[in-house]
Amino acid sequence: MRKKIFFWQVLINQGINLTYTVIFFFPVFIFWMENYTEVPLIIILTCSLSVFFLPKKFFDYVQLSKQKSFYRNLWIDKFQHVTQQGKYVQLIIQRLTGKVEYAHKKKKIKQLKSQIRAFESFHWASCIFFMGTALFAITQESFLLAFAIIVSNIAYNVIPILIQQYNKLRLAMPGVSTNSHFDSPEADKPLMVDGTGSE
Repeated sequence: MRKKIFFWQVLINQGINLTYTVIFFFPVFIFWMENYTEVPLIIILTCSLSVFFLPKKFFDYVQLSKQKSFYRNLWIDKFQHVTQQGKYVQLIIQRLTGKVEYAHKKKKIKQLKSQIRAFESFHWASCIFFMGTALFAITQESFLLAFAIIVSNIAYNVIPILIQQYNKLRLAMPGVSTNSHFDSPEADKPLMVDGTGSE
């Protein structure tokens, strides 16, 4: 049964990952296909990849709020429902296997923190790449593509970044330690780590 659950988790979650990536990277891909310029592309990629070398303090500094209610008011907890490991994915897996296993029931909090950091770094790097591409598109008067890239950036990167920030606050809840499972009032809620399915 566990192997069956794992199979469907990988298949569905990676399917969501691939779908979101294809949809939201599409305008970026189209722009660079039509406006390939080596120097701007290298500069934007360099700025984007530099995120992976930033210290943890950077991510603490750009945390928008220390209150979970701030993110709930932005419906971040609702956006999680349609992400990889989200509510609807778990319901599909439960329907297919008759059983569901949430990530926080199997992994220690320390591992989840590491995952969150990885996802946060990825989406910040991707966000910078999208923003740089959109700005360059504007200079090339590709206004429609620039708009499409900005919208895609919000959906594919900005919202997932906010989801990671919200998850960090959930991990910091009283009663949660790096050696225990969730035992707070929110323990029955699955911690959906990613925002787009990127893993």
